[in-house]
Amino acid sequence: MLHLPLECTEEVALQLEYTLAENRLNYYWNSDLNGEPISPPCVKSEANEGTKPVVCCLAGLDAEFLAQLWPYLNSSTVLLLVDDEVSSWHLPAASLPANNATMKQINVQPARMVNLVDPQKLEIQMEAQLRTNRPEKTAELGKLGHPKQLILASDHHYYALLKFYEQQKQHHEFFQVLLRRIKHQAATHAPLHLGNLLLIGPAGNGKSWLCAEVCRILEVPMLCIQLSGNFDGMLFQGSSAQWNNADAGRVAKFMAGCRYANPVIVIEEVDKTVSMSSGKGDYTDAMLMLLEKQNSRQFMDNFLATPINMEHASFMLTANDLERISSPMLSRVRVFKTEAPTAAELQRLASMLYHSLLEEMECGQFFDSKVDNAILCELASRCDSIRSLKAALIEAIEFSVDVVEDPNALRKLRGQLTLRLPPVTPQAALRRIGFF
Repeated sequence: MLHLPLECTEEVALQLEYTLAENRLNYYWNSDLNGEPISPPCVKSEANEGTKPVVCCLAGLDAEFLAQLWPYLNSSTVLLLVDDEVSSWHLPAASLPANNATMKQINVQPARMVNLVDPQKLEIQMEAQLRTNRPEKTAELGKLGHPKQLILASDHHYYALLKFYEQQKQHHEFFQVLLRRIKHQAATHAPLHLGNLLLIGPAGNGKSWLCAEVCRILEVPMLCIQLSGNFDGMLFQGSSAQWNNADAGRVAKFMAGCRYANPVIVIEEVDKTVSMSSGKGDYTDAMLMLLEKQNSRQFMDNFLATPINMEHASFMLTANDLERISSPMLSRVRVFKTEAPTAAELQRLASMLYHSLLEEMECGQFFDSKVDNAILCELASRCDSIRSLKAALIEAIEFSVDVVEDPNALRKLRGQLTLRLPPVTPQAALRRIGFF
């Protein structure tokens, strides 16, 4: 948690926090809110856990504090001194004992904050909701009135996405467009924005997985809205507060709880909106409003009755059938066709999926991080889509665990368990049930 010393304004704290986070550094202040110094042993224990502590000395170097701390510093420690004007963060120039501490200067990247709603209008609406006995909804949605931070594009975003593209070597046009946009945004220190993207392709070829991976790699918050099988027309914009069971839409709820103003909103199966209209509304109008930049600045949630500025959010849509998507929607998105992966691509993806599934299933500590290429090749030959590949990998991981006698034996195999494939069994013939 970030503690603000008495000498430090909130603006200074936000700038420092953002800069250190962008440089992948943990941080500690030299005093807490009461001006009490942080105990050096506390920093020592954190350092032993493999973190990278940062000591920030505000408005001058605290020599006594540094002298107490110095025995605990190691090669992962960075010392910073914040000057009074906060134009830059410097390392102390004072002569210090010989040590392995890293000396480094970090350029300032001020946090950029925006308001998504008019705080005064939102407060009026929230007071009205309190009178209708909805305190829990009011407290959560009231966070929309807080300033939200914009994630600024950085070199890290560009190179992380480039590395992922080079690993899986698929969806070339899609990645070229993203990398081009992020390169320009990083060079100009602009907010990260991917645009409006539509992935078209047959079911099971990894559209949803690709969207989730891009958000994970870019470390951007993601909201996923599934349209298939959902007939609630109020999903996006909520319902009027005059109804007893009224509530805000998914977009407003997510943005209220999100720290950042420019997340990615993934909307699945947008070609299913043709049959999704109901007496409660239609998805299409809400999506068209969100996908048009001018209109997205005034996105209206029926429950809040207050415009929300959604222009900073990026949208990634998926669909199976291009012909079932309306022309107005197609005019607002960049379309990318996703082809079924080849055998070679499936083999490369198998290795990536293997490690992500181990983490997801919380069993990575038991398995060897390396997988035999023959296993991956055999696994890929059994599958024809990313969906089937993921299912086959889960089955293989479970089969590998199943051969271990009991939980105690499994715990002893830390990093020694190898991936094994279950035997191929012919699919049982489907039998009719009934009178035919």
